[in-house]
Amino acid sequence: MLRSQMARLEHRDPRHRRRAVRALFELDDPAAMSAFLPLLDDPDPWFNSKAMQAVRRWYPGDAPEAADSLAGSPQVARRRLAAEVLPRRPDVGEALTCLSRLLDDDDATVRLQAWTTRLDLRPAAEDDSIQAALSDSSAAVRRLMLTALADRDPSESLVLRALKDPNPRVASTAVAMFTSPHTEPTAAVAEQLHRLAVSGGSDELRASVACALLEQPNVDIGDLDIAAWLQPVRPAVVAAVVEGLTGTDWWSDAELVAALRAVESPALMPRLLRRSSGPGPDSLQSAMLLDESVDQFVRMRILEDLLGRTVNSATGASVRLIVEMDENPLSVLARSVLSQQRAIGIGEEE
Repeated sequence: MLRSQMARLEHRDPRHRRRAVRALFELDDPAAMSAFLPLLDDPDPWFNSKAMQAVRRWYPGDAPEAADSLAGSPQVARRRLAAEVLPRRPDVGEALTCLSRLLDDDDATVRLQAWTTRLDLRPAAEDDSIQAALSDSSAAVRRLMLTALADRDPSESLVLRALKDPNPRVASTAVAMFTSPHTEPTAAVAEQLHRLAVSGGSDELRASVACALLEQPNVDIGDLDIAAWLQPVRPAVVAAVVEGLTGTDWWSDAELVAALRAVESPALMPRLLRRSSGPGPDSLQSAMLLDESVDQFVRMRILEDLLGRTVNSATGASVRLIVEMDENPLSVLARSVLSQQRAIGIGEEE
């Protein structure tokens, strides 16, 4: 059955060849792969794809000529397939030799697959390999190498090189790989992180750097120019700052509070106050509700966050004062807050 179907792959009628292809895949016998190799040069793309599928499924590793032929093909898909199946070669040295050509391929997708295979064969990349991958023009290759270095203790120069990468996604990967809440960065790395927090090439990068800086061991948040990170205001960065400041005594630093209040974000201060508790944030919340210089949308957001929550006495007093103001959206919302407090038996007017 197997031999007859393999022979039918050479039939002149494409319909017979198609039926043979389907039959051989149903048989799923690795011995059939050799009969598919001539189809790699068939003018019909369907037969090309099936031949590549056969190599991907059945390449035994002890047929070096098949992988070598694919690696030298002018077609990108075939060279990429060669890089994919090379780990099956029993001789790792031979596999690496063949792979070395593909690491310098003109096509970025081939190089990415080749580097993936290279790291599978030799996870502990040598310095020359690291430098070569980090110099690759493909951001995907550079990110792959950084990910592979996650368990190593990289040099300061390597970390700085990765953080200065022109691609924001590569730099974000470097931040994730090389910063830790348990390890304080060197002065040069910290300086580069601050630079990225202010002018990183993407919101994702600025947000990840903000988290990394706020998670540093023994960090003094007063020394961080957090307000500068929020110019221009971006939701991802605001979320990162709120997450990083949660659990700290950020409200005790008057300069920081003033800088945060000056940020033109209707979400920043309300979210910080919502996630903080104690006399400090309660007092600040109360003061902001009565401060007419505070944007009305910010004050309304603070009031909205009080709905369904227990209101402390200081904030409750401020809410009652707002109710007594002229009829406006703020006083209407304040009245709703008080009504809800009465409904659950707290916050009664004195």
